[in-house]
Amino acid sequence: MTGDVAASAAAAGMSVTAAYAKRRREPRFAREWRDAAAAAWERLEAAVLRQVLAEGERPGGAIEIATAMQLLARRPDMPPPPAAPPVRRKGRDVAGRELLRRLSAQARRGGAAEPA
Repeated sequence: MTGDVAASAAAAGMSVTAAYAKRRREPRFAREWRDAAAAAWERLEAAVLRQVLAEGERPGGAIEIATAMQLLARRPDMPPPPAAPPVRRKGRDVAGRELLRRLSAQARRGGAAEPA
């Protein structure tokens, strides 16, 4: 349970390619792989929390907090971030129509070319 596929494969006496192939072929092995990956993520989370709570965020520490947070954000079983609020199209459409109206008026007065 190192969280490192190459190290785990070597410890099991197989190549990385063989480990991935076994994961594809054997459902039990794939389930154990997922369990090991989940345990590695939990250890990373715990290590980050320990460091932050004990030492605060300091550059050059055992774990670079920014790097750890980027890794944690990629955790496969994390829920997706909240969706952005919907764009209010009505106001945008009104503004677009007003812009076109003004451009057309300027074109009629001899300004820039008529908008497409």
